Amino acid sequence: MKIEIQEEKSLAIIKKDVDDVENINGLKVNSQPTLENAKQIRSFAKDIAKKVEAEEKKITKPLNEALKSTRDLFRPYKERIEKVVDYLDAQMLSYNKKLKEEEVIKAKELEDKIAKGKISFEKASEKIVKIEEKQDNINIRRLPRVRILDKSKIPLEYMEPDEVEIKRAILVGNIIPGAEIYYEETITE
Repeated sequence: MKIEIQEEKSLAIIKKDVDDVENINGLKVNSQPTLENAKQIRSFAKDIAKKVEAEEKKITKPLNEALKSTRDLFRPYKERIEKVVDYLDAQMLSYNKKLKEEEVIKAKELEDKIAKGKISFEKASEKIVKIEEKQDNINIRRLPRVRILDKSKIPLEYMEPDEVEIKRAILVGNIIPGAEIYYEETITE
């Protein structure tokens, strides 16, 4: 799929309008006529913003569709490979765990044999090294993870409030301690 971007055509449509609307240097709103003038310029600027958005979408929509199609095309293969890798990782980790358990058992046995004088410390060390060499063939990285055991015991500085849910709750009449609704003024159409 080939996507053609006609940059100059897209930009030519809006460049002049943007240049025109930017030429409002020094406009002060301090009377009814200047307020009306500001409203007209703002309305014109908003219309230009819509044109810019439309021109941008002419370019980005086919790109996004192509990206989605490409991801959809490769997704099943990536998922299948991921399953294979996950399975092999689980098998390798299981084998490594088994080796560690064997090492602990073997170390205990060797300690007993050393204590009873049945084997020298050097021979015991050689046997432990052989087990460790098996483990060295598996590249394992230990990653720290967090498991929440009791949310009520976590200090407040580690809790993230959901402002959208809090606002919804307050607007329907609920009282949420530590939160309030405030109003910010913005210009509307």
